[in-house]
Amino acid sequence: MDVRVWILSVAVLACACSQGSSEESGKRVAKGEAAYGGNIKTAETEKYSTLFPVEIVSMSAARIAQQIHEGLVKFNTEDLSAIGAIAESWEISDGGRVYTFKLRENVYFHDNDCFEGGKGRQVKADDFVYSFELLCGNNKNNSNYDNFFKEEVVGAKLFHNGQAKSIEGIKKLDDFTLQISLINPNPTFIYSLANPACSVLAKEAYEKYESDLMVGAGPFRFSGEDENSGTVYLTYHPKYHLQDEQGNRFPYADSLTFSFYENKLDEYEAFAAKKLSFIDGIPSSKVAEILQENISNFEMMPPMYELTIEPEALTQYYEFNMSKPPFDNVLVRKAFNYAINRPKIIDNALNGQGIEARYGLVPKIRAFSDYPFDSINGYNYNPEKAQQLLAEAGYPHGEGFPTISLEINSGGNVNNKVAAEIERQLKTVLNVNISWSTVSFKQKLEDSKYGRADMFRSAWIADFPSPENFLMICYGANVPASAEAPSYPNTMRYVNPVFDSLFVAGLHTEDRETKMSLLAQAEKIMMEEAPMMMLWYGEDYKIIHSNVQNYHHNALNYIDFSRIYLKTLTEEEFKALKGIQ
Repeated sequence: MDVRVWILSVAVLACACSQGSSEESGKRVAKGEAAYGGNIKTAETEKYSTLFPVEIVSMSAARIAQQIHEGLVKFNTEDLSAIGAIAESWEISDGGRVYTFKLRENVYFHDNDCFEGGKGRQVKADDFVYSFELLCGNNKNNSNYDNFFKEEVVGAKLFHNGQAKSIEGIKKLDDFTLQISLINPNPTFIYSLANPACSVLAKEAYEKYESDLMVGAGPFRFSGEDENSGTVYLTYHPKYHLQDEQGNRFPYADSLTFSFYENKLDEYEAFAAKKLSFIDGIPSSKVAEILQENISNFEMMPPMYELTIEPEALTQYYEFNMSKPPFDNVLVRKAFNYAINRPKIIDNALNGQGIEARYGLVPKIRAFSDYPFDSINGYNYNPEKAQQLLAEAGYPHGEGFPTISLEINSGGNVNNKVAAEIERQLKTVLNVNISWSTVSFKQKLEDSKYGRADMFRSAWIADFPSPENFLMICYGANVPASAEAPSYPNTMRYVNPVFDSLFVAGLHTEDRETKMSLLAQAEKIMMEEAPMMMLWYGEDYKIIHSNVQNYHHNALNYIDFSRIYLKTLTEEEFKALKGIQ
């Protein structure tokens, strides 16, 4: 589906976050069309629990950390391909098993007291070896090791288990050459390295601050945080290494501010008051109101707002705790799936914003256009079948069925509305009772790892554009043998050897068509066993002030703030930029 763009022309007004004039920005003059200066102001719905890259699992934390930290590669925001960040180039050899990276020699960590003389030093290959050892370390909060290195990098398991002093597959060849060896070929491994978990960290910073470190090599430096509101303030890194085609050093903006709003309507009001440069995830009901109120102004040039809509690589679902009754019974899990009216959830709780999860865990987006979605059988609303399955499980009309504990995380009213709607539907169709509680994202994540409730609200947004990034949630090798040990990301504790074998085969297959077929076969098996209750796929509505330039909306909702600049365009400039005659 193409990105749809509407232009709202309300008036020609300069946004409060237009081109800035700080002392530092006064020394920076951009060549060409770009502009230096200003403060980009954005928002998240839930405060982060940590910005330590190794431990990051939430989107809000990842978005902030990706500005402070930098890895070998990052995403191109236009097509989601992997482009060099600290890596200037790389070669793949030994049949896809060996990646050799040549590092840029002009990369420096941020200035900080942890370094000699307070000056950030040069980044070298040793720093990546150290950082990847932190990633593969054995501590309970190190969730990303399982996701990216455990089954991929030679020697990662031995190091994690304390059986080796170093990771065999990660080697420094010289100060600016790093080599990573994989157990098996994996064409999408390069995308994993764009995740903030794979950022470079300085040993001096970790030894001084441990998991509280805020020192990186990214385009922005951490400059402060409001203790009451949690607002995070970043300022530009003057020694950042990347530049545009005109030779302008990124980032363009002087500063970046992240605020937190639990209510999306409050966030929109802040945007309308010019306290935010752009917002995403706005309710479609509010979008319709904005369009209706400004319909007569659409043809004015230049506009005040731009509105874009993009299907996201995001699936919202409830996960079942399969380690104990009643969800150790597949009949119960299927009954719950058939009892849910997903279109009603979208209409009643989401105000129409979302796409019914009619397939499986993998959302149907452009990036996955060659994935055989039609072979995946999702769950439609079928109350009669739901009641029949629950009766077969031993609970006719819900008799004797225990009250189900559901845990959701805060983060706006949406989660509460969805929980209330699902509670109502399950009571109506199956005569079962749901007792739900709202906790912080950090607490929900911890509780789900240890199975402390029967159901958990969850969601997964892709770390990279490939279906396997969704299906790895269900990979049985990530489930510990002991029920007392934490399990992540497979918090359902779903284990099926056939799924695992198909998933691994697809993971390491270079032929794209074969890969998609194997992954789809794995997903079909998983869906038949219903470890989750798929609800809806994401659809992101984003509204941007028209002075925000070079912003690209994509399915991963990945934003490279270093390449965004603030400039109020003339009518002629706007028409030229948009190709309007």
